[in-house]
Amino acid sequence: MDYWVAGFLVLTAGIILRSRLWFRLRKWKTRDGEEEEQEKETKKAMIPKGSLGWPVIGETLAFIACGYSSRPVTFMDKRKSLYGNVFKTNIIGTPIIISTDAEVNKVVLQNHGNTFVPAYPKSITELLGENSILSINGPHQKRLHTLIGAFFRSPHLKERITRDIEASVGLTLASWSHLPVVHVQDETKKMTFEILVKLLMSISRGEDLDILKLEFEEFIKGLICIPIKFPGTRLYKSLKV
Repeated sequence: MDYWVAGFLVLTAGIILRSRLWFRLRKWKTRDGEEEEQEKETKKAMIPKGSLGWPVIGETLAFIACGYSSRPVTFMDKRKSLYGNVFKTNIIGTPIIISTDAEVNKVVLQNHGNTFVPAYPKSITELLGENSILSINGPHQKRLHTLIGAFFRSPHLKERITRDIEASVGLTLASWSHLPVVHVQDETKKMTFEILVKLLMSISRGEDLDILKLEFEEFIKGLICIPIKFPGTRLYKSLKV
């Protein structure tokens, strides 16, 4: 799987949040009792401009098409020119708001889960589960990250990781001498996967690693897709792995 989605979003500094979590709309009670009308006006005023595209699929097809083009950022650029740095859209079945504004992103990232709560496409939650580490927020998230950080800062673990990385890099570079053409991106992905599996699961090079790699590639293909679980769909195949 090409990681254009992740690179694309990092390049544009886009932070994608579910629209219903982006703004905490307040009800304004008026003397005339026009609470409902006032709430509608408030929602209308606070949600950025944009297009939700077609029913169900939204603008997913345009998003994917740009990802496989020579300039993936055209999806963002086109909407920025039409609606500004912050706009709404609908990708892979989820109404979202995209921000490419540095100041807005800073406020969201420094929020610490008080007002803005991270959310992920339904395809990701289907594959990783609703109780995965991605779904944890607030104090629990901080505590968990502290524990994980302390674990990986262990001198013994650092020494082991360094040793595994050196061994994997050495074997990979040696194998390149027999190849007529070296696709650096593919080889780097392969090497990174090998190191992580060795660290987390103690599986070294061999048949087991090759099988696991094929299953992992099939699994991650469904992370960014339209969340439909009928037999034959991308999400269904990934869930079956």
